[in-house]
Amino acid sequence: MTIGEGIYAVLDGTGYSTDDWPIRKRFIYNELKFAYRELIKQELNKNRLWDGSAAQTLLCLELEERDASACFDCPTGLKVLRSKTPLPAVVEADAGIGITNVYLTNGVPIEKVTKQDWVNRQNRRYKLPDIVGFFLINDFLNVVGYDSPELLVDVEAFYEDPEIVEAANLKYADCTKDQKCKAVHQLDFTCPGHLQRRVIEIARSVVFRKLGIPLDDSNNAKFDPNSQIPSNVKSQTQP
Repeated sequence: MTIGEGIYAVLDGTGYSTDDWPIRKRFIYNELKFAYRELIKQELNKNRLWDGSAAQTLLCLELEERDASACFDCPTGLKVLRSKTPLPAVVEADAGIGITNVYLTNGVPIEKVTKQDWVNRQNRRYKLPDIVGFFLINDFLNVVGYDSPELLVDVEAFYEDPEIVEAANLKYADCTKDQKCKAVHQLDFTCPGHLQRRVIEIARSVVFRKLGIPLDDSNNAKFDPNSQIPSNVKSQTQP
């Protein structure tokens, strides 16, 4: 589903044509993202989606070698590979930040670790075997325990603004220059398939309130007086 298709899906049924919308498409897309973030948080807190099959991949994030003490509170002399730019905002749930996998561009996976665990391993009197891992500090990705000229990684995660990642990935896409300069509404709105309908319905409820259109809840949990109930069927609430 593209961003434009998501916006049209939200406005379907409002009775407004595309030429006289009283609200901005940007407002509608923001509501889609708000709904997406909340549902992703719920799924992550239920220990779902962590396999990364429905996550979005940021391609070829560049790293550079830095002294760890210049990046975060850490003894000097320890080296890390730190991303040159901050990672786009990632959905954060109670179960943790929504980064599912980090891969070197040759396909080798990098383990998720904590900064404190890595620092403690370096300060041990008897050293443990080093680990290749990653952690996030101030939105910068840090890769530790890896000594190689390979300074590019792919980051699978649930990003708060999918359009930023889609636009960044276009420069690596196998397409023409004109195809890389897509309008925002032509970019994909990355969302797990089983959540798409709920995301649209939540955004639609907000838009309908904004437009002053009452929601059709006339039959929600209410008895339908026009229904025919056979005389031999009794209510379960009766003794």
